[in-house]
Amino acid sequence: IISKRELLEMQDQVKQIYVDDKVLTYLSKIVDATRNHSMITLGVSPRGTLALMDMSKAHAFVQGRTFVLPISNAFPKQCLPIVFC
Repeated sequence: IISKRELLEMQDQVKQIYVDDKVLTYLSKIVDATRNHSMITLGVSPRGTLALMDMSKAHAFVQGRTFVLPISNAFPKQCLPIVFC
């Protein structure tokens, strides 16, 4: 169990995680693909895009990194169904 203060500190640390332009481009391509796919009625929203980035940062934080890994490791694949729901 952690205190409210500790939780807020961790949230601030997650906000400081570095996201390279290559990762942002990768996330953008994923979002665009959902918006332009014939089998998807409603693609990822702008808030969904931000959620992907936030999950990427949180994943990096939990892994003990100060940066989001590029390309295929940008975010955990198990998060995709959550964002696409």
